[in-house]
Amino acid sequence: MGQGAMRGSIFALLASAMGTGVFNLPYRVNAVGVIPFILMFLAAGFFSYLGMYLMSRLILRFDMKSYSDMTERAYGNTFKRVA
Repeated sequence: MGQGAMRGSIFALLASAMGTGVFNLPYRVNAVGVIPFILMFLAAGFFSYLGMYLMSRLILRFDMKSYSDMTERAYGNTFKRVA
């Protein structure tokens, strides 16, 4: 399996999450406060890292070529089109 395909899949998922979330940051800081926001931000970063790490381990372990191959194996061909 090419490392580039896996990195590309992870980058696409992170870019979409970061792209939509960055516009919401000022509102969230104002709504919950600075300290709780920092704690939630660190927790979200940790869980995002953990999810990407586990996903990359599965892709490498089962020698899949991309994120879409992983979703097809887990959920079938129909969900691959959605993912």
